[in-house]
Amino acid sequence: MSRKKTERQLNLVICLLATRRFLTAREIRSTVAGYEDAETDAAFKRMFERDKRELRDSGIPIETGGGDLWSGEEGYRILRAHYRLPEIELLPDEAAVLGLAARAWRHAALGEAAANAILKLRAAGVPVDTDAAPALTPVLGTEESAFLPIWQAVRDRRPVSFDYRKPGDEAARRRRLEPWGVVNVHGHWYVAGYDRDRRDRRVFRLGRIAGEVE
Repeated sequence: MSRKKTERQLNLVICLLATRRFLTAREIRSTVAGYEDAETDAAFKRMFERDKRELRDSGIPIETGGGDLWSGEEGYRILRAHYRLPEIELLPDEAAVLGLAARAWRHAALGEAAANAILKLRAAGVPVDTDAAPALTPVLGTEESAFLPIWQAVRDRRPVSFDYRKPGDEAARRRRLEPWGVVNVHGHWYVAGYDRDRRDRRVFRLGRIAGEVE
């Protein structure tokens, strides 16, 4: 997802959370930053419908209801009561597992993300034990330069393309993949997904990816 699209959808969520009544599409277009890029009414409608669909698919409860009494145009809002997450309660062993996960990423590419996640949980009053099981010191290395862009593509559900050199091949070949997930097996990182060119599932070792991931 592009940065502009992310910011526009975030602005839309904030707007619909802040309103005390249903807002029409016309009001949303004039209020929410990002929709001014739509040059025509049709372009705005396509953009707005796509944003609503993606936000609802991600679990954000956008409601439809009474909007403009004169035109009969429907409106939209997000009720705070429906948007809030339920209170999180962790058992001692679950808190210990989260702590171990944070320690595993402490010196890796996702160390900052892990630290921020633990900080947010603690701020919400959720106990997370990062000192649990002191005899265990899990460390996940991510020296492969392809790890971060591949992981981000999995998170954002975006297809990727890269040059991949199989064992025994002199030259790398271009691959186009819809990544499903990344996994560490015996110290090596792999990405699994759907290979668009071969029309089948494939697994690629990140250390054999040559150059940048697009």
